[in-house]
Amino acid sequence: MSSWQPPTYLEKELEVAKRRGDLAAYQRILGRGEVYMRVPKADGDALVNGEAKGYPLPLRTELGRQFMDVCTVGELNELDDDWVTYCARWENLAEQDAYDYRWFVVNRGTPIEAAFSYEMIQQWLRLPGRPPGRFTHDKLITTRRGPTRGPLAHGLACGAHLAIGNGAIWNTTINTYSGDYSSDMERLRGDWSINGPEDWAKQLTYLLNAENSDPAIDALLRMRQRLGGAAAASLSVKRWRNEFIAWARDRQIPEEVLEETLDLLCMIIDYEAAFRDARMLDANQVVATVAGYDYGRAVNLTRWGLAARYCTRDAAENLIRQAGELSQAAYASWPDFSAGYALGRVLRFDEGDFGSCYRDMLNVHEILATEPDSPWRTTKWQSHSDAGTARPVAQPAGRVVLTDENAEGFFARRAAGESA
Repeated sequence: MSSWQPPTYLEKELEVAKRRGDLAAYQRILGRGEVYMRVPKADGDALVNGEAKGYPLPLRTELGRQFMDVCTVGELNELDDDWVTYCARWENLAEQDAYDYRWFVVNRGTPIEAAFSYEMIQQWLRLPGRPPGRFTHDKLITTRRGPTRGPLAHGLACGAHLAIGNGAIWNTTINTYSGDYSSDMERLRGDWSINGPEDWAKQLTYLLNAENSDPAIDALLRMRQRLGGAAAASLSVKRWRNEFIAWARDRQIPEEVLEETLDLLCMIIDYEAAFRDARMLDANQVVATVAGYDYGRAVNLTRWGLAARYCTRDAAENLIRQAGELSQAAYASWPDFSAGYALGRVLRFDEGDFGSCYRDMLNVHEILATEPDSPWRTTKWQSHSDAGTARPVAQPAGRVVLTDENAEGFFARRAAGESA
């Protein structure tokens, strides 16, 4: 244990509290997030598939006492294919598990191990003036046990926006993502319609080809870049708009599709102006592509696939490196990538409302730009000429560019109501 170091900021705070003997502070730190427990994968799958309403708790009995082992996020470890992890709020362990003879052991076998009885947790919950645990996912979590430099770290950092939003460690490739197997599987099934490794490989190919985002966005951005070149930020909106109208009418794009795309153009202008006000973009800067939104999600989808055991760790790391390489080819810097990612996300989910999705993007960008352990500080943007070149599972051929030739087909399909 002498070589043990706190993996994340959370374990460091727990170490300080334990050194002081302040178990109330220790519990308060636990209450700000979640604790994790190991359960058999077969039981986890039964719960996910609706074949069971719960899973057996990881209990052990010693000297007539019953113990349940849990860990904090930094102490999550690689598991073999027979085990997965589930999570719970600290206070819920006592509220939902009313066994006054049971003890909960946190981070067993580490220097910050601590044990709490049911009654000790109940006493803590009843403390007068106890600050409520603020459950939040808007924090960058870096582990000492993961890469912070090099091609793999660069690829993982391209997924940091979503990792922050999900309360996940950004720089790890162990086979758990959020620490909650059911949540990871629900994301795959509910958000992505993925029910197995073939579905996962198909969706991942779309992302690495930047085919998941609306191609009309990059069609507009590419036209602006052609018209304005290095001075694209100064290009007249009227000229940009009129050029696109002329291009679309020359190709007999239906008027309703043209109007939808012009609405999209207006939203791009409005969001870029807001990004400049928030200093996410410089005064003379525009977003050249939203491909980064797909590449960043590819990193997280790869990690979810690993958590589901759809691929090996080596395969996952190759895919993550590739997402990093594609991002480097499309953008000039971390802030440039972040603006492209943010624009892609708000155009899909915020729809011009400047609501929670937009505010979340500003917040995550600020975190990545200012946190001392941000990958933007430890991993240079264009510095990995030795990055891996392994192709993904489904071997996408590279990003599909919406040229004038194939754009006409895209808009025709949109007019027919077909999926992009």
